[in-house]
Amino acid sequence: MKKLLSLLALCAMTMVSCEKWFVDDEPKKEYGEPTETPGDNPGDNPGDEPNDPNNGTGDEPEQPEIEFQLTSEAVMEFSAKGGECVLTYAITNPDETLTVEVDTNADWITESDALVAPANEIYLYVEANKSVEPRSADVVVSYGVFSATVTINQSADDELLSYLSGIYYGNTYGDYNYNVVLSTAENVLDIVTGDYYLGEGHRYLFLDLYSAEASAEYNVKFSVPVGEYTFDADNTATAGTVGADYTYFYDATGEGEQIGFAGGKVTVTKDSIEAEFVDADGNEYHYYTLTTSVDNTALFKGSGKLCELSTLAEDLEINFESPSLSAECYDDYYVVGKDMWVLYIDDYATGHSISMELLVPMGEAPVGKFPVSNDLSEERIALPGFADGYGDTWWSWYFLYDGYDIVGEAPIVSGSLEIVDDGTGTHTATFSFKEDKGLTISGSCTAYYVVSGGAGVLSAKHRSVLPTRK
Repeated sequence: MKKLLSLLALCAMTMVSCEKWFVDDEPKKEYGEPTETPGDNPGDNPGDEPNDPNNGTGDEPEQPEIEFQLTSEAVMEFSAKGGECVLTYAITNPDETLTVEVDTNADWITESDALVAPANEIYLYVEANKSVEPRSADVVVSYGVFSATVTINQSADDELLSYLSGIYYGNTYGDYNYNVVLSTAENVLDIVTGDYYLGEGHRYLFLDLYSAEASAEYNVKFSVPVGEYTFDADNTATAGTVGADYTYFYDATGEGEQIGFAGGKVTVTKDSIEAEFVDADGNEYHYYTLTTSVDNTALFKGSGKLCELSTLAEDLEINFESPSLSAECYDDYYVVGKDMWVLYIDDYATGHSISMELLVPMGEAPVGKFPVSNDLSEERIALPGFADGYGDTWWSWYFLYDGYDIVGEAPIVSGSLEIVDDGTGTHTATFSFKEDKGLTISGSCTAYYVVSGGAGVLSAKHRSVLPTRK
């Protein structure tokens, strides 16, 4: 019996061992561990590569196509005032490694710091065009290999008048008077004659300003005093006003339009002059310039062109028979810090006559040496003769009279005059001049010197003819 039980037990053990060997030859998987299926392991299927993302095809993955498009206008127009400029764009399938870049070759277009642009927008700032010329520039927007160009055009500034011309009249007409012209052309005013020149295609704003402040350098150089000037329809010529009669706008870019004003003001800072006016119909006007300084140093000269105006055929040496010397003072007529004297050297017996304009230190007598020059830095000068566009003679001339008729003449353009006080009641005038053809006019005479002064404002026509002979 014991032998039978032992045999049965031995058989049972043998069966268990056989089952384990033939069936359970791999370790059992833990609960929850994925079960492998055919094809999961590398090499199970032909052509498989380890970690192939394309299901064993062996091809590279297809990348989404990037698209970049500028959605704002390709050409943008701006007024002279400038302002914010917004560019918009669209990107399909953006690449996180790329950024949108903006580039321009114009320093008047910058990326704006005033506002933070949202996605797909670019904020630029177009500066004011303080120029009478329009301008244009390109802005390139790029994204990787993609790019687009935007052209920005900006118009000229119709309110800007770039140049400032002017005459300082001192207190001749009231308070200190600054008669200036804001314009698109240089040197509008002739500071000698007071005439002005209007060229086609230009614009001009005439201002008649009055201030309590005098010019330190007279009419040679001056700056319009800082302050506010109110339009004055009554023309009182008082400080802080703009005289109505000589204040107007002239546009010569078309048929020549002149605009008068009924009210407004002019504001002068150290850097600019700004005019704001209104006409009788309520229309508003605005003009400005970016300077307040006028430099007439190089403009104190004859505006006419000498073209052999002299009637002389040869050098002339004058032999005086019955000479006279006289001079009249007209104070600081040109407001240049020097008294202006008109000197006459006449010989009624021979008809020879010389009329000269002298600039002398203020308060001094018209004696000494006077080179013919328009250089205001010299202490004493005799101004060279010329004829204006109307044929009127100015400054220093030689005339030959036959009775009351002028039968010969010549502008004095170089040389010198010397007047010496003899100490005996007479003065001696000695001169050697050149006229416009290069001929010489020379002579010397001694006579009583009749001097008168303080005559005040001189007529603009005083040089056209000599005083009537008596």
